[in-house]
Amino acid sequence: MIVTKFISEEITYTGEELRPLYAYSEHKIRGDSLIAFVGPCKVGPVGMVDVEDIVQKDWITSDKMLHFILEIFQTPVDLEKSRMWQLLLCRNVCDTLNDQYGGMKRDDIFLVGDDLFVEDGKLSVSIATVSQVSLLVHFAMNVTDSGTPKDRLKIGSLENVSPNIDLEQLSQLIFAQFKLTYEDVRGALDKVRSV
Repeated sequence: MIVTKFISEEITYTGEELRPLYAYSEHKIRGDSLIAFVGPCKVGPVGMVDVEDIVQKDWITSDKMLHFILEIFQTPVDLEKSRMWQLLLCRNVCDTLNDQYGGMKRDDIFLVGDDLFVEDGKLSVSIATVSQVSLLVHFAMNVTDSGTPKDRLKIGSLENVSPNIDLEQLSQLIFAQFKLTYEDVRGALDKVRSV
């Protein structure tokens, strides 16, 4: 079972939040979880997980993002599985946005790897990693393009998707979609025998 929750208080994401038991220690959510919150993003060299971004000094900044942190407890931990959960979450978000806000074409909002795009602008950031006890994923979408590195790349935002998106409602839709995916994956584990 996975627990989901939208945190109503504003939280600045610095990278420190991508740690084991964050949802439990800060928000009293125990076990596998997917939480969401809104707030700025200010990830510099200390909070950065992606070493390629550290080498390139490609810090992540935005004045307002919708953040998701996924934690799945599993030992032994496996970075490849964490990456796969990351891609499943990204696909669920993409499908949810297209179902709710997409135009006539299915690819109005599209996914390339773990990056979401809208109107050819990069909408999201995401990283998968592991702790000693769990798989961890951070995924976030720009609510606006304010405070983003527009000098380096074209930026998309949820304002480009729709000017009046209710962020908590969107989070709940994403939670519902991801719960189905999670239950489908986990449900297969106790009904199939090895060969």
